[in-house]
Amino acid sequence: MSRLAGDQFRESSFQSSETAAENLHNLFPVEEWRAFYWTLERNGNLTTAHAVMHLPRGLGEVTDRVSIGENGIIEHVRRWGVTLRGGIVEALGFDLDALLSHDRKRFSSDDAEALHLTTMLTHFDLPGYFIVASQEHPFLLFDPEGDLKGSDTHWFTHAGALAYLVSDGQIKISFDLVWQKDKDLYYKVMQWLNEELDKKRHD
Repeated sequence: MSRLAGDQFRESSFQSSETAAENLHNLFPVEEWRAFYWTLERNGNLTTAHAVMHLPRGLGEVTDRVSIGENGIIEHVRRWGVTLRGGIVEALGFDLDALLSHDRKRFSSDDAEALHLTTMLTHFDLPGYFIVASQEHPFLLFDPEGDLKGSDTHWFTHAGALAYLVSDGQIKISFDLVWQKDKDLYYKVMQWLNEELDKKRHD
């Protein structure tokens, strides 16, 4: 399985030296999209973050505007970044055959290589230790014209990411339903998690 399509809880491979998220360099013209989101860092601080994503030129023209809470072009947000809908390849009329290397040392067949290319076109590692995406902290993706084309509000909440951090990855609960149905309970969970984080820091 591709590294990019692997475990949804793996760490991001984005390097601080990189200026943009891009997986297939110099294979086709690109345009700059911008992601704005929150990320929980190793020290427990929740911070705002942004990243430039290089996507195939013309994508902004063939995708619809959305409102916050509508996924649009986004398939999922993960701890390490974002996955876009595979339909973008068809929407662009993208010619994957033209990108095939037919390298049998790397790929068992052209179909396998095409799947790899589709994954590289739709999966992007972004800066951050644990990216959050919830109704409280939405993940937003804007096209080159500044139009909102994708959002995710149903990945992990701040509490979910904090629980993962405090438990060293043992607790994998988003707390999304708690946020939606019982805010008081959510804030109690947050208080307890922050207390546990303080204990962890002093141990």
